[in-house]
Amino acid sequence: SHFLMAGILFVPTGHVELWPKVEGDHVKLGSVQIAETDIFRRFLIGVAPFLFGTLLLLGMLFYAAQNNLFSNQWFILLLGYSAFEIGNTMFSSQKDMEGALEFLGALIFFGLVFYFLGVRIPAMNPESFFTQPLIQNVLQQGCLYLLVPISIDLAVILSFRAFKR
Repeated sequence: SHFLMAGILFVPTGHVELWPKVEGDHVKLGSVQIAETDIFRRFLIGVAPFLFGTLLLLGMLFYAAQNNLFSNQWFILLLGYSAFEIGNTMFSSQKDMEGALEFLGALIFFGLVFYFLGVRIPAMNPESFFTQPLIQNVLQQGCLYLLVPISIDLAVILSFRAFKR
C-alpha cells in the first residue's frame, strides 16, 4: 500500500521488500524506499495501509450488503478471515508516522490562518449520510467484523501473558 500510494502521488520509489524479517525483538513486515517529498504526501504514504485496508474492508461489506450475502456462511467465513488479515496488517510503523506531526502542525497552522481570514467550510449534516439503511448496515457489520481480529489478538496476548508467568 505504501508503494501504491507513492505511485498515485508520483513519488519515486526505490528498493521494495515484501517478506517479513525478524530484527532483534521486532518483526519488520516489509519496506519500500521513497524519495524525499513534502509533508502532505509523506503523511499519505505513511497512513496508506490504514486507508487501503479500511477501504477494502468497507468495500467488501458494501458489496455483501448490496447482494444480501450476509446469509452465506462461506462469504461470512471469508469476510472474517479477511478482516483478521487486513486488520492485523493495516497499521503504520513509527517510521511511517514521521511525517504525521509535521502534517498535523501544518494543518493547524493553515486552519488558523483560514479561520482568521474568514474562510469557512460549509457544514455538512453527517446524519443525512449515515442514516441511510445501506450505509448503517455496512457500518454495523464493519464493527462486528473488526471485532474478529481484536478478539483473536486479545486472546493470543492474554495466553502469552499467562504462559510467561
